[in-house]
Amino acid sequence: MHTAYDNPYASDPLRGAIWEMCVRRDLEAFLTADWNICAGDFVDEGFVGWNAHFVSDSMKWTVGFPTLTAYRETWLSDARAFAAKVWAADTRERLYRALTLARIDFASDSILVHKRFDGALYLTDGSEQTLRWQSLFVLRRIGGRWKQAGFIGYLPFSK
Repeated sequence: MHTAYDNPYASDPLRGAIWEMCVRRDLEAFLTADWNICAGDFVDEGFVGWNAHFVSDSMKWTVGFPTLTAYRETWLSDARAFAAKVWAADTRERLYRALTLARIDFASDSILVHKRFDGALYLTDGSEQTLRWQSLFVLRRIGGRWKQAGFIGYLPFSK
């Protein structure tokens, strides 16, 4: 029986490894606010992350994370804030169900991963946190291992 936690690319070693990095380790690290779980998945030198602010107009995008350190600090702050909320349901399962790798494009020693969130989480006060955005992650092969070199995050996503 298939569960939300199953790697949909288990029969494909490369795509399966990318899913483990971009989904499982990322989510598990975030849910436990433990950067060490995913720290080895990133390139330190030259890493950059753009923030699209949920708008399609690229003129409004900014360099939100000019270094891996800047990204890590924001990521940890967000993970701690998330953990401090009182959720009404199993957030782990809901996050796994909401997240898909919609496309994985290969080009020599580079990969572009299209990661989409589409779902919702609920707090015990009845409020809803909608998960509807996408991010594009750039992976590079370094020393025989794929690592995240940067991304454009918080892109709008509509069905």
